[in-house]
Amino acid sequence: MENKLQSKVEKRSKADRLYLILKGAIVTLGFAVLMLLVLTTLLRREFIAAYSEWPYVHKNSFRFILCALVTIVIIVMGRKVLKKVDPRRAFLVFAGAFLIAGLFLVINMPTKLNEADQLFTLKAANQMNHGNFISLQLDKFHPSVLPFEKNLGGYLAIYPFQLGYVTYLRLLECFTTNVRFFYLLNILWFLLINYLLYRIVKLVTQNNWLVLNWMLLLSFAFLPELFFVLFIYGNIPGLCACLAAVYFGLKLIMDDSHGRFTWLWCVLLFVLAYQLKSNYQIAVLALGIVFVLHAIKHRRYKLIAMPLITFALMLGSNKLITAAYEAESGLHLSKGLPMITYVAMGLEPQNDRGRGAGWYDGYTLNVYLANHFDSKKTSQAAKTKIKDELKYYSNNPHEAGQFFKNKFVSTWSDPTFESVWIAPYFARPRTAILNNIYYGNRYSIKHPKIVKWYQKSMKPTSAWCNIVVVTIFVLAAGFVLYKKTKLNPYATFAILYLMGGMAFHLMWETKSQYVFQYIVCLIPVAAMLLGEFDGAESRKATQKEK
Repeated sequence: MENKLQSKVEKRSKADRLYLILKGAIVTLGFAVLMLLVLTTLLRREFIAAYSEWPYVHKNSFRFILCALVTIVIIVMGRKVLKKVDPRRAFLVFAGAFLIAGLFLVINMPTKLNEADQLFTLKAANQMNHGNFISLQLDKFHPSVLPFEKNLGGYLAIYPFQLGYVTYLRLLECFTTNVRFFYLLNILWFLLINYLLYRIVKLVTQNNWLVLNWMLLLSFAFLPELFFVLFIYGNIPGLCACLAAVYFGLKLIMDDSHGRFTWLWCVLLFVLAYQLKSNYQIAVLALGIVFVLHAIKHRRYKLIAMPLITFALMLGSNKLITAAYEAESGLHLSKGLPMITYVAMGLEPQNDRGRGAGWYDGYTLNVYLANHFDSKKTSQAAKTKIKDELKYYSNNPHEAGQFFKNKFVSTWSDPTFESVWIAPYFARPRTAILNNIYYGNRYSIKHPKIVKWYQKSMKPTSAWCNIVVVTIFVLAAGFVLYKKTKLNPYATFAILYLMGGMAFHLMWETKSQYVFQYIVCLIPVAAMLLGEFDGAESRKATQKEK
């Protein structure tokens, strides 16, 4: 009997050591990543000109750096201001202000979308709702300077990963194709995103009012959320589904009173997020690691099956959607553009369009076209290119360091995350204030008018966003350092998600727009540090009274 008991104790101690080693590694890497982002965003700021999408990075002034640091000190010192405010009322106030600002954008901004994926997916959905499946036909592809500008021939055959999102659009376009309707829907998605963050923080902190209120303030002060109302793409509803999945996943491991089907909601919502935007696989992996850590610590090994089931259903959903479209259209769908081509493009030493290192330059479509839409040949060509690129970097370590440095900085130093750049820029907004923010962005970075416009209008907006982003990174880094291996499940998820996204975009095609969701998920972690400071002061006061 004693031997069995001793054996159990030894197994438990080994599991505890493994847990601490893994958690310690996550905390160490997470803190290092956050400090790297603090330095990058504090010292550098990026501006991206319209149309050309050329990133321009410049150094922040000493005055700005001082202002950002003073802002953080003021927030930490004055954190108790929001301690007694009912977070339910705070949410209603912030949501009301966001709704008014969002409606102002919806009413006054133009609806002629730029020639890019958000327009192509809307058109493809509308065509298919009317029985036109030209976007699924590769033989209808029309090569031009701007592919798909004249027609959408082969668009979804080349990019079949868009089919899930296009299906979502087809459902909505059964009611209307009005672009302002989609703008309005984005307002509702962002309100729901902030509500989900509210519910997550409430669950994790056990309804800590101070943390809830600061999370709401930081989130609604993060202006890219407002500007992205004009971005009709799968990122936004996908983020909403992703956060809902994370909420149910956290309930599964933190709330003993969770429902029988909580795990199922987590899985299905992740699958939905993936179909809306495939990059949300990174979030599944991040939460999966949190489940593994929880399984090791609490011996709930069934949780390890959750991410495996989710990934299996993601693959199954792809096959189901493909089969459905083949049945509806009577066409056989190609495998599409191999994903490995995005890695080849993301590692190119020289961008052919003058954009940032690893940014889109048309390579993926060009190599697919050069290989006559043969996925196997295209994949082989991309692998050969990757080998050549890695060989070049190994032989030229200085150039490699410079390339990845430039790629990292151009990805993370734009505090607006291209939320202004993505707006329609070939038509004027209806009001002077929106003209000041948006319309100057239509000029090339080399045009003298853009310098004047940036100094007058965009610089204050960009500076505000920069201060908010730096604040989020600094507070999040402080929380990770303060809690160490006692980091709560959500904070662990957010740090893993951030690190996963950073690693992904160091290898994959990148742009600052792609990393917006990692910042949103980090906001609650930043607010949690303020709650820890308050809790520490309360404990000290209690000890003095004793």
